[in-house]
Amino acid sequence: MEKIKLSITEIVGLEAELNGLVNQENGEVIAKGLFGEKLDLVVKYRLKKLSDALAAEKKIIDDLRQELIKKFGKEEEEGKFSIPMWADEEQKVEHPDFTEFKKQYDALLLEEKEFEYNSLSLKDIKDIKSDQRYDLVFRLIKE
Repeated sequence: MEKIKLSITEIVGLEAELNGLVNQENGEVIAKGLFGEKLDLVVKYRLKKLSDALAAEKKIIDDLRQELIKKFGKEEEEGKFSIPMWADEEQKVEHPDFTEFKKQYDALLLEEKEFEYNSLSLKDIKDIKSDQRYDLVFRLIKE
């Protein structure tokens, strides 16, 4: 087992590289992720264990983000909060609530967490043909 230390930003990014991204509003697939490629079953198993750990951490991050939105935002509809970005109509002065939200959320994104994973080899991924970039996944490869 290998270990990798990731910032919260990298956790969110790696989880997206593995599982893909979907537009929450309309269900459109933005990126299919590595699991959308044809993978060897053993490789998929190894990555799935890491993916599950990343998804659990991402859930915590999303919950904390929602708490911040409720703290600094205003309820627009029942249960839906938003933070005004601008304090003026010309959109030149950032709203103080948005500034404070960003400050606290950016501090969270800098936190780091260590994960254990089974490293991949170039042989494990040699047959994958993709036009996607998997920069964070590439950090899992041991040459």
